[in-house]
Amino acid sequence: MKYTPEQLQFLKEQYRVLLLDELTAAFNSKYGASKTRTEIHSTLKNHEFTCGRRSGEANLGKYKILNPAQVEFLRKHYPTMSRREITAAINQEFGLSLKLSQIIAFVKNNGIKSGRTGHFVPGQTSHNAGTKGLMKANSGSFKKGQTPDNRLPVGTVIVDSYGYKKIKVADPSEWEFVHRHQWEQAHGPIPAGHAVVFADGDKNNTALDNLECIPRAELGVRNKFAYGDVAEKLKPIAKTLVKLRIKTGELRRRKKSARAA
Repeated sequence: MKYTPEQLQFLKEQYRVLLLDELTAAFNSKYGASKTRTEIHSTLKNHEFTCGRRSGEANLGKYKILNPAQVEFLRKHYPTMSRREITAAINQEFGLSLKLSQIIAFVKNNGIKSGRTGHFVPGQTSHNAGTKGLMKANSGSFKKGQTPDNRLPVGTVIVDSYGYKKIKVADPSEWEFVHRHQWEQAHGPIPAGHAVVFADGDKNNTALDNLECIPRAELGVRNKFAYGDVAEKLKPIAKTLVKLRIKTGELRRRKKSARAA
C-alpha cells in the first residue's frame, strides 16, 4: 500500500503524541488499513519521522495499574478508609478486580500516605474515654425513627455511598446492583470474566439500552485510557482503538510464545 500525503502527515503528527502501538491502531482505525507495528515503524524510519521524545519519556508520570482518575480517587479516599476498604471501593467505582496486595504495593511504591499512624498523640482523647462499662452510639447504631435495611420491602431501590443503585431482591436483606440485575433479567447470568458497564458513563442511567457486558480485559484497557472522559461522538472510535489494543497485545504474546517454543 502506498501512503497518501494525508496519511504520511497523520503519521508524522500523531507520532509525537502516541506510542508506536497506539499509532498503529489509530492509523488502521482511521484509514481502514491493517498495518502491522513493524510496517508503521519502517515507514516512520524511511521518512525520518521522529517522535521528539527521549527514551522512556513517554512513560514518565504514568502509573502501572491505575490511570490518573483512579489515582486521584485513591488519594482522596485513602485517608478515611483502611487498605481493605479502599481496595473494595476502587474496584467497585471503576469495575476493577485488584487484589489487596496490589493496592498495598501501589501506595507504598508511589508514596501515597493515609496520614494515619495508629498511635495516640499527646492531647488526643480516646474514643471510649469515660465510658467504662458503657458503649457509645457509633456509625452503625440505629437512630430514632430509622428503619433497618431488612425491613425495607423487596423492590426498594437505594443509592450506595459510591453512587451505585441497588435493589432489594429478597428478604431479609439481599441486595443486587441495579445495572447487573437489569442485565441478568434480560440476558441471563453475566459470563465469567465479564462486567456490566454504562455506555454513557453515567451510573444513574441504568436503562437496559445503556448497559454493556464486556470482558474485564477490555474494561481494564478502557479505564487505563480514561474511556469515560471521551466525548460521546468519539466513543465508537475509542471502542475500536481499545479492541485493537487488546488484539495487538494478544498477537504479541502469541509471537513471543511461538519463539519461546
